[in-house]
Amino acid sequence: MKIKSLIAAALLGSSMVFGSASANAAPVDTNLVSPFAAQKLVLQVGDVHYFYGAISDVDNLQNVIKVSYTSGLIEAIKPGEANLRVFRNGVYTVYNIVVIRK
Repeated sequence: MKIKSLIAAALLGSSMVFGSASANAAPVDTNLVSPFAAQKLVLQVGDVHYFYGAISDVDNLQNVIKVSYTSGLIEAIKPGEANLRVFRNGVYTVYNIVVIRK
């Protein structure tokens, strides 16, 4: 009887030390998918781009773009990078805007 207990304890101890892993194949729950999508937009200095949505959360520390919140227009001013978020059709899209020279 002591041998069975010793074996069970040894198996339990080794599973605690080495861990155990399992994998399950399950369908993806679309309710858990993030409503954020990322896009990259490359503009040249002087270009104007219109977003069909509400612009928010602008990260424009280098002042590379000029943003008009009311009309949804942005204008590329100088080379560099900026980020902004656009809300359209229930989805937020984060744009990484890269402005290059002509």
